[in-house]
Amino acid sequence: LTVVEGYRVPVVVQATDDIGIDRVTLQASINGFGPTPVDLEYDLAGATAVTASAAFDLRSLGARSGDVVTYSATVWDKRPPAGQFAETELAVIRVIDEREYQELARADYQMEQLVRELDELQKDLDRLQQRQDALEKELETLRKRLKDEKNLSDEERRSLEELERKLRKQADALRNEAARLAERAGQQPLYDIERDMLEMLRKVSEQIAEQAESAQKTADELQRLRKEPDKEELR
Repeated sequence: LTVVEGYRVPVVVQATDDIGIDRVTLQASINGFGPTPVDLEYDLAGATAVTASAAFDLRSLGARSGDVVTYSATVWDKRPPAGQFAETELAVIRVIDEREYQELARADYQMEQLVRELDELQKDLDRLQQRQDALEKELETLRKRLKDEKNLSDEERRSLEELERKLRKQADALRNEAARLAERAGQQPLYDIERDMLEMLRKVSEQIAEQAESAQKTADELQRLRKEPDKEELR
């Protein structure tokens, strides 16, 4: 943990044993001095399980900003004659001042904002991709129909016009998204991890811009096809 000086840090020790728990101790040291073991009172959570609670009062311990508190727990069972014991891994509390805490809190908030931003970006890209997939299916269906028939029916002409409209709308949406990503990618990063994200956004922006041009080109070709339905190259 990283904790502001003067705070109280709650600690809970849970232990189980097939015979039963006899004793629980908590030992802590500051900057390597100690440790001093303290017996903890515990509550039974069944015949062979216990829960013990304690708290580190950093002010009473004299722990100031820059200090490090390390602690662990030891538990003895009831096996005769003296019982067996087990120890937890060493846990660490780093003590900081209020200013450092505010900086950490600000960084955490910025990271949360970044995660939310990426999540919204992913949703936008997914929506664009879904529309892109649907358009590709419509184009493939149209392509097969054009292979089979030379003349376009009125229904097919209407389908061409509607598909052209959808493609132009998709091209506009892709261009807008590419511009938005390019603008975001050009912003000054707040911390190192954001640099990689901004570089990724720059590349995605370029790819989406290429997709926008492709959609625009296809829409233009559909417009030509409506005017020259017998032209084999366009079909």
